Amino acid sequence: MDGNGDLEFRLADPRGDREALGLLLAEMLAHYNPDRVRPPEAAGARAVDMLERWPGCEILIARREGRPLGLAAFAVVFPAEGVESQIVMKDLFVLREARSRGRRRSASKGLGAAGG
Repeated sequence: MDGNGDLEFRLADPRGDREALGLLLAEMLAHYNPDRVRPPEAAGARAVDMLERWPGCEILIARREGRPLGLAAFAVVFPAEGVESQIVMKDLFVLREARSRGRRRSASKGLGAAGG
């Protein structure tokens, strides 16, 4: 068993998920830009601002037992002919302790379900 069956995927609620978004985005920023580390509180505030200002932007949060493990930031865009919807993914990030367990693949499936 790969341990992914217990993952829950849900679209982020900007204010209700501020703490989880802050944790994940601060970790993502530290991973990709160590010189621009931001505390989780500031990253959460930025996420709320971003999601409220740009309604086309969505963040899917992956959790296990209520703990955030990763995220996918994306937008559903105008579909191509013969396609119901298209997703443009900006970021896909998994916390270090949750990596190498097939969770990105699970997140991709969750993202597909979120995009319709």
